[in-house]
Amino acid sequence: MPYAEMAVYRAAVMMPWDLNLVMFHDLYAMNLPLFLPNLAGLHRVAVTYFARFRMNSAHDGQPFSERFVSTWPASLPSHPFSPFDLEYLEAREYWLHFTEYMRAPAVQHFASLPDLLLQVANLDGKSVSKKMRLQNEECFRLSQAFWLGVFGKFELEQGPSDPVNLRTPVLHFTTPWAENLCWLGGMSQEHCCNVSLGEEGDAGCFDDFWTFHRCCVQTLVLPELDDSRCGTCGPYGTVLESPMDGIPWVQASPSQEEPFVFLWDEKSGGTAFMQWLKYSVWQLGMLDSSFMYTMPGHPVAVGTAFYLKSASSSQRSKFHVVSGHFDWRAIHEGINCQKRKKVRCFILVRHPVERFLSYYKERTDMHFAQNLGHGPAGWSAAAWRFYLKMVERERLWYDGEETGIFCNRENLLCLDLNKTKLHPLGHRVRPKAAKERFYFRFLGGPQNRLTWALDPEHGNARTAIWRLRRCVVGLQTEHFQGFKEVLGHYFPWLHEVPKDMGPRTSKRIRPAGSALLTTLPHFARRLIAKYNSKDMKVYYAARRQFRQQLVRLRRNRTAVRMPPVANVTEAEANTILSKALAHTATFRNHQRISEYLMR
Repeated sequence: MPYAEMAVYRAAVMMPWDLNLVMFHDLYAMNLPLFLPNLAGLHRVAVTYFARFRMNSAHDGQPFSERFVSTWPASLPSHPFSPFDLEYLEAREYWLHFTEYMRAPAVQHFASLPDLLLQVANLDGKSVSKKMRLQNEECFRLSQAFWLGVFGKFELEQGPSDPVNLRTPVLHFTTPWAENLCWLGGMSQEHCCNVSLGEEGDAGCFDDFWTFHRCCVQTLVLPELDDSRCGTCGPYGTVLESPMDGIPWVQASPSQEEPFVFLWDEKSGGTAFMQWLKYSVWQLGMLDSSFMYTMPGHPVAVGTAFYLKSASSSQRSKFHVVSGHFDWRAIHEGINCQKRKKVRCFILVRHPVERFLSYYKERTDMHFAQNLGHGPAGWSAAAWRFYLKMVERERLWYDGEETGIFCNRENLLCLDLNKTKLHPLGHRVRPKAAKERFYFRFLGGPQNRLTWALDPEHGNARTAIWRLRRCVVGLQTEHFQGFKEVLGHYFPWLHEVPKDMGPRTSKRIRPAGSALLTTLPHFARRLIAKYNSKDMKVYYAARRQFRQQLVRLRRNRTAVRMPPVANVTEAEANTILSKALAHTATFRNHQRISEYLMR
């Protein structure tokens, strides 16, 4: 009988002929109420196979009654019977209590046929099935936690493939334009950073921008990433719970125990989504317990290293929401995942060819196109190969001040490259050879950005895909209606913020890059896809996951749930958000920095 037919029955009666049957686990996994003989009945039926096994003369002389020799500490009890010595009632009684027939919750036991009929007549199937479902979910969580630890150990033992990353870099920080900007106005580092005056020095020296961590902690060590630390070592078990496992979960609201992390891959629709996120966090009253890029009053940290330098470990442990141009370390040190109950991660993904074209259109200096005399649509295959080779991540030359890699001037932080010796891109710093515009080299350029965000150590597509499954995936630019459907289920606290108060639409205007794509020759698209070969693999995995998310949601609910629409436009929301934290020192400092950079 197929499993699908078994699952439609109200209950099943099972007479097990061995101590552990796979069919028992299959039926239990269906949440199908099960009726088994009680302990006395199991004595009669559950050792049938063993008795036949012992009657086979081919097994004569085998040590079935061999005693179990324990290697446990003497303080722990050993088993009094071997699991193969079931000739006597005492041994059978002992081991039957270890079987799932007796231990699994909600299994019904009957003493006789009349007793079975009476129990079936009074069966509360929904209640029993619910208890079985809860047990199955708990078993899945424990199993997932165990295997996350195992795979994490394998990954750790395998080690990095890139010899540049074999040693853990120590990042040394300074401030741009002038050294030690913290100590302007006559303050002394020796006095302010003196921990004998307090756990974080003299509190009178600092405010919400110029903090002890920013001014007094000059170095940062990035440990090896080991996902098992999030998966199994915390007090709550499995932290990185995939949206593809079990019944689709719902995050009612971000919290300290269950934070929300948005890993923003540029040119994937993140700017519009950030408007929704910032307004929703303001509605929840959580601006003070969040860290969001582009949020007025929050540090403008670009790149994970500069985020980790901007917020202390104790601050990061309390954040309810974290979002920005950060990599997978934001899930680890970025929120101290081992101290959380669950981590809810969200990623927007876009086709790598479209994303590259959008990136190019916005950030190129046009020198290459001007030298050729025409735009990308008219380039030959040889020209495309030459250009893409020139802007590969490992071939780009940098001037040492690139945002998100070596510097974060918007946040008054930079790396001291004279002291930071093992930076993975440090050997590519050659200011006079740097190509393309400054912001084209932002976070290492446009090549395989999503893969490097998910695996910042090695840029491995397989690792990136595995980590992607720990996050909810959105395809805003390709399937706007499905994107909202996914958000509405997993994160019902998020509000849609319309661009204006005109008629609502389920469609989204195609972003920059789409128009250029329509005029691009097919060979150019293939070359760009090859240039982003790792991201292409991750993209196809993300697209499959997005579709599976929608299928799973539609199977497990009766009504479509969309994000509630805010009664303000994007412009009005920006005004509200600017006023909310205008009193902070961070807001005032960033106003001055923005004015300086815009000169």
